[in-house]
Amino acid sequence: MKNLTKTSLGLTILSVFVLSPAISHAQVNASLNEDEDIALTVGSMINANVDANTNLGTTLGNATVTNVNNIDDTDNDTDDKVESNSNLSLKVNSNGIATVSSSQVDSEEDLKVFSSNVSVKEEDVDEVDIDSDDDGESQVEVVYKHRGKLFGFIPVTVKSITIVETKANGETEVSSRKSWYAFLVAGENYSKADLESRLKNNAMIKANAKANASATAKAKIAEAIITEVEANANSQVSVNE
Repeated sequence: MKNLTKTSLGLTILSVFVLSPAISHAQVNASLNEDEDIALTVGSMINANVDANTNLGTTLGNATVTNVNNIDDTDNDTDDKVESNSNLSLKVNSNGIATVSSSQVDSEEDLKVFSSNVSVKEEDVDEVDIDSDDDGESQVEVVYKHRGKLFGFIPVTVKSITIVETKANGETEVSSRKSWYAFLVAGENYSKADLESRLKNNAMIKANAKANASATAKAKIAEAIITEVEANANSQVSVNE
């Protein structure tokens, strides 16, 4: 009986030693499998986050590009509106042309449109007035704005009125004068003597100032007057500086 008991105890101990490695190995495998599952789960979460961030970045990038494009479109729309507003302020002839230069003037209608549009096109030109009578005489008048200082220290604008008259015999008369209050203004960029001399010797005026001059010729005279007044004003600015 004692021998049987010892034998059973020995078998039990042997079984423990034999089975222990198997149990440990199973536990290790289970642990490894569990760790692997956790790693896979964590990896999946990381990949999901990466994909989410990538998609978010793509979305934000597209949104940014869209916003930039929208800004560009807005700028273009603004430019179009400015240009449209500028065009709306110009008058057009019966053909829908906004006449702004003498090369576009072919008729008295074009001349009237041209006279109105010049003051819109040229910032310092206040007014252009062109008249003709039945005798073939004509008068081209340009009102121009000159800078000066009232009482010597207050910035103001002084207007000059410059006229080129064409007589029936083809002769011309040139005159220019400032606004009545100009005596209160100092340093204005205007010289009467210099301007009238320029006008009398201007080749364009001489060539087009004729009796019964065409509408195109009158427009060319107006452009010549503006050119000379601007040159006179710019030279006086240099002198005053």
